[in-house]
Amino acid sequence: MKCACRSTAEERSRAEFEKVWTDNAERVFRIVKTRVERREDAEDLCGSVMFKAFANFSTLERRDNPFLWLRQIALNEVRQFYRRHDVPTVPIESPMCAHIAADSAELPEMLALQGSHEAIVWTALTKLPQELREIVVMHYYDGLTYGEIAEAKQMPRNTVASTLSRARALMRPFLEREISDHEL
Repeated sequence: MKCACRSTAEERSRAEFEKVWTDNAERVFRIVKTRVERREDAEDLCGSVMFKAFANFSTLERRDNPFLWLRQIALNEVRQFYRRHDVPTVPIESPMCAHIAADSAELPEMLALQGSHEAIVWTALTKLPQELREIVVMHYYDGLTYGEIAEAKQMPRNTVASTLSRARALMRPFLEREISDHEL
């Protein structure tokens, strides 16, 4: 009888995990892909995220947001990836990053993205204070809702909204100037 109960509980847990993973896999991949260069590395890391999440699924509380839980596992896996591969990192606010963003604007792949002005937006983003930049990345790059950011950062939803509004206001003059210069 114990075996049958455990088997049923394991099957239910597996089915619950499959639902959580299926509902969130695309968003997890986007989070990982925006942080690693190669698609193959992102796919491998997502496999690791899925394995670790399944192995630790029992630690996810029913009241927890499954996506935020998976996001944290994904961010940890990306950090481990960079440690294992001994990839040097530079803080985004470093002057070196501004040069990289400016230099990358001339690369063919960045030229292909000119319509969306991605390099200009990224440069503007690097100029924001860390606390604003983090929330902008969570919303616009990671795809988190205001409510999910509020839960992850343990702050009121209205604070998230006002922080994003303040970040957009700080970025606006730079973006208007750079985009108008870029289009001339």
